[in-house]
Amino acid sequence: MKLACIYSSLLVLAVFNGGCEQDQAEPDYSGIYCLNIQNIEMILSQEGDELSFTIQDDLLVNGTGIISGDTVILTALTPGDEQFTGKVLFAEDLQSFSGPYQITDAGDHILNEGILSGYKGACSKYDIDSEGIPKLLTHDFTEVEKIEKVSRFRSGFGHSYTDGTESCRSMKHYYTPFEKFRENNSLEIYSPVSGLIVSVSNDGHGASAGLTNKQIQIKPEDQPAFVFTLFHCDLISPAICTGKKVQEGDLLGHARLYYEDLE
Repeated sequence: MKLACIYSSLLVLAVFNGGCEQDQAEPDYSGIYCLNIQNIEMILSQEGDELSFTIQDDLLVNGTGIISGDTVILTALTPGDEQFTGKVLFAEDLQSFSGPYQITDAGDHILNEGILSGYKGACSKYDIDSEGIPKLLTHDFTEVEKIEKVSRFRSGFGHSYTDGTESCRSMKHYYTPFEKFRENNSLEIYSPVSGLIVSVSNDGHGASAGLTNKQIQIKPEDQPAFVFTLFHCDLISPAICTGKKVQEGDLLGHARLYYEDLE
């Protein structure tokens, strides 16, 4: 599974180690960390004051870093040449971290920003062969009576959105409302499951000022190996944020259907 349209390149991690004595061994940040964004894994390797990292096998494989005091700076280039910058604080036991990040293009325009967090250890996994196809949805994410049509998974509808193994495919569904509902603040967005909001970030299409045009990722409490991603949502309040628990059917906001900056 991919970072929702990952644009990774530069990751700055500020780490906190409380009051180390001068002769105490330097902290070692090596290990596997499960990231909040789409349950993907980051492998961090440390040798002295130098670091290398990968974000799964097909997303980011050539990251390097240098430790400076209590700051760890990681850099990497991606095929799309976008830059990912983040500044996250590790917990005192080095078992988790959290902090803000930004994704920018070659012109330094912000494409996406939010909170990056992770905990030490592999992400939860689900084996379909042994456990069967899971039942995930417990509630529609919108009012389906307002929807005229839905695009097929792996269709060519919209822009290409793939999983790293395909090209020119949309690995998501586009919902097209009936014409009278094709305006902002008219199409409700609900949580399809009970779980934890693990990420709220600016979406990459159109402006995302204030509470508008956000991407929400929710990890179901019954199926932690999965993450639901809801695109282009105008939030109902700042309370819809990373770390908030939600129940199935909770109103999160409304669909962002038109963008003044793209007209």
